[in-house]
Amino acid sequence: MFEFAAPVQDRLTDDRPVNLHGFTHFCLDVSNVETLHARLSAAGMAFHSTPVDKAGVRTVYGRDPFGNVIEFQQIIEADPTGANAGAPAKIEETGEVP
Repeated sequence: MFEFAAPVQDRLTDDRPVNLHGFTHFCLDVSNVETLHARLSAAGMAFHSTPVDKAGVRTVYGRDPFGNVIEFQQIIEADPTGANAGAPAKIEETGEVP
């Protein structure tokens, strides 16, 4: 992470909604959201909530030291719609779908 020294930047407000136009957040795929959330929380990162599961994804939103929103997501079901019959595929540590 780096910061430009000039020109002087205004910090983002801590409550800027993620649904506004422009850059509001970015998302990283991770292998274990809960472990990462615990590690970053212990290091002082502020999160909007604990990880939640929705539509086949376990996700959590937090803010970096500059107020930027970062989403961490873990794919927990390859097809949450159920369109493909059978057990949901799990994403393994290798990133490959079995």
